[in-house]
Amino acid sequence: MIIRFLALLVIFAMSAASFGKDRCTKGSEFKPLLCPLRLEKISTIQIKKNGVRNNMISPETTVDCSEFKLDTKKVRKFFSRAKVADQRAAHYTLASSLCRTSGTLTFVNGKKAQWIIGHLMDGWLVIGNNDGLFLYCPTCKFKPFLYDKEE
Repeated sequence: MIIRFLALLVIFAMSAASFGKDRCTKGSEFKPLLCPLRLEKISTIQIKKNGVRNNMISPETTVDCSEFKLDTKKVRKFFSRAKVADQRAAHYTLASSLCRTSGTLTFVNGKKAQWIIGHLMDGWLVIGNNDGLFLYCPTCKFKPFLYDKEE
């Protein structure tokens, strides 16, 4: 009886832990609500522009983006960790990246997507003719991303 109870307890704990991974996080004053990004398996990644200035920022702002270079391994890592964020909430809670890298992906099912990844762990993904997804990767605390080491 005790063994059966312990087995059920372990199964319950494992299912609760995996259930939590598929849920959205709670937003806050400093972070937007984040939901899981579910993508097909990526077959190829192409980088078109690497470490370029975000053309949406003021022309008066000077920035050196030469240090923000991503390779295909880091792009894949970003997409494996990134979460979907509401763009409006992110606008109010996250700073805009000054430097970007962009390119295309092809999924194993043949679909193609355009992507942009910013140096502040944010990005965009547009699959086919669908609306774009705003992405944020709070666990992408590896070079060349800039992040708050105090978090």
